Amino acid sequence: MPAVVVLGALPQELAAFSSRIVAGRWAGVRIHAALTGIGKPAAAATTQRLITLHRPDAVIFTGVAGSLDPQRGIGDIGIGVAAIDAELDLRPLRPGCRLGEDPFVGRRVLRSDPALVTAALASGVPGLFPAYIASGSAFLDSPGKARFRREVLPELEAEIDGAMRRPDLIEMEGSAVLQTAAANAVPALAIRAVSDGVEGDAVADFEGFLHSAIGRYAQVVEAVLGRLEAGG
Repeated sequence: MPAVVVLGALPQELAAFSSRIVAGRWAGVRIHAALTGIGKPAAAATTQRLITLHRPDAVIFTGVAGSLDPQRGIGDIGIGVAAIDAELDLRPLRPGCRLGEDPFVGRRVLRSDPALVTAALASGVPGLFPAYIASGSAFLDSPGKARFRREVLPELEAEIDGAMRRPDLIEMEGSAVLQTAAANAVPALAIRAVSDGVEGDAVADFEGFLHSAIGRYAQVVEAVLGRLEAGG
């Protein structure tokens, strides 16, 4: 039976998942669920701890994100095909280096596992899209998001699956989870529900939004778990 680590950055997410986990199992898969806390250091530390303890077959990270693309509205769910650390900047040290790039290991964009991405996008849940995620360390209000889109977003453009893209979403943990999983050779997937649009702050009824969003992306997680249980 496959073992999967399911992570959430907020307590509400894990509470919703716990109702689906019976005797440590969900959709025929052994589940180890944990709260990462907010931010990249917390997310990386929790991911490493759970991988070390449980040696899972996959890591699935869930949570919310802000939209950087006018086409992505509140309630849409981004299946993170790739993520980038929007604050990693070695350009003063290494001329020619790009924002988000670690030239010492030749890495810039962190990728979710393609098979997990395919399973998530095939789940049939409305509002899914393949997302390129930027991870930072600050919650962006409307003016902050406008500055980020104007000053930082163009510097994060990267080739994703044969096309040049700028990040669709901004959040605070995804790149760290994918980086830690990759360092341990564990397939991983980031799933992010859009909580605020390009022009606005997070929805006023954030608790109500979480309840609705978690119910929807729990269906995505269940589809991915089903694929893993079937050996796909």
